[in-house]
Amino acid sequence: MVFSSCASKASHYHRKTQIEYNLLRLQQPGLNHHYKCNEGGSIYQECNRKYVAKAIPKPSFDSEFHASNSQNILDSIKNFLVTLYWFCYPYSMIGRTLSTISASLLVVEKLSDISPLFFIGLVQVLIPHLFMDLYINGVNQVFDLEIDKINKPYLPLASGKLSFTTGVFIVASSAILVPYIFIPFNNNIF
Repeated sequence: MVFSSCASKASHYHRKTQIEYNLLRLQQPGLNHHYKCNEGGSIYQECNRKYVAKAIPKPSFDSEFHASNSQNILDSIKNFLVTLYWFCYPYSMIGRTLSTISASLLVVEKLSDISPLFFIGLVQVLIPHLFMDLYINGVNQVFDLEIDKINKPYLPLASGKLSFTTGVFIVASSAILVPYIFIPFNNNIF
């Protein structure tokens, strides 16, 4: 919905200044109102206003509310996974994954050697390496947070998409999980 009114008395030679600000923003579950006001003018111009109103009505039925709520949960999970993906810094993970696959293919002498057992072994090697990369890249982002705010503001910790506490928790979890994945659960070891 756009409402506008214009009562201009200004000549074309005067520069028009434009100020944009948010009048009101309400956030409630199911409602999202955002009002924007653009004012422009000089001493010769009375007012030029444009209001943009966006409103989402509250669902009227419980089933719609649950569907909307589950969609919000799915969206938040998706957003967290995307943020985690960028926290992992996938470029280094791609290199390690390709080198691990290449090294495992060196032992293949004939095509019949590639079996489900081969793929199970490959996955058993790849998963700990992925957690190691998550740990290494996470430690880098946690300790270089102030530098990344200047040089790489798009990273999840530097931009604030991921809190510092969550980043430390992810790094600590990865550090704890790697030894348990690498070392098989054998009673003789522990």
